[in-house]
Amino acid sequence: MSAAAVGALPETFRTAVRAEFRRAARPPYEVPLVVLCNGLLVVAFWFSRFSGTMFSLHGALAFPVVLGSWMYSDVPATNVLGSDSRRVLEALDDEPTLMRLLAAKSALLWLMVAPGCLVIATIIGIVDDRPISAIFTLITIAVAPLGALAVSDWVGILSPYRPISLSARWRDRRSVRTQLRWLILILVPYVVVPAVFVAVALPAVAWWQIKTGGNVALLPDGLVAQLTLIAAATSLVVWFAGRAGSRRLLRRRRAALRAYLSEPNPD
Repeated sequence: MSAAAVGALPETFRTAVRAEFRRAARPPYEVPLVVLCNGLLVVAFWFSRFSGTMFSLHGALAFPVVLGSWMYSDVPATNVLGSDSRRVLEALDDEPTLMRLLAAKSALLWLMVAPGCLVIATIIGIVDDRPISAIFTLITIAVAPLGALAVSDWVGILSPYRPISLSARWRDRRSVRTQLRWLILILVPYVVVPAVFVAVALPAVAWWQIKTGGNVALLPDGLVAQLTLIAAATSLVVWFAGRAGSRRLLRRRRAALRAYLSEPNPD
């Protein structure tokens, strides 16, 4: 696929996803590098003495769940407009195409993160002879991120920024406001994405509290199945709500987004 084809507006969701993969495979390789680095950080901390401090979930099958949540929690999950300003500008007045672009960016992240985590969970389930728990873990890994990815788009709609080189950032280092905004938007994903994950889990946690009083020893397979299905259903509801919220924000901020994304000098 040529560079022009990669930059063309997609007519279908399938072509949109293919274009996102093509973009990810071209310099600066932002999405694959971010996903890989976050994954390596989780592995390093998980098998270190800081594991108990860094992670609230523990246990073999918790590892692929935590791994996935960390790999989603970075700039590609939130800066969905600023990093693709040319195509976004072309699609600003075409809501279906713009929403297709956003969905494709979420799909790219999901396809780069979820399959590997699913494989790890499957292997752990086989090795530990815990097929039922592994199945519920697979459902969690596959469905739970959807809500977080949809809501995280709001950050990029409300506060997009166009990536520029670190050397350019250094030349503009005296602009405290610009640098502070950039730093905040770099760190926001590490707060927003995990927060949405937590919000998605709240109904399941509430049900667990009702059924067991918060006793972690009382987790029979039947209850685990209920909790998994509740979390999955909640995530799907949040996905549709997040997409609806994105539509409203895009309509409200269309003029501001066009003005910012059209500026010759990104901040």
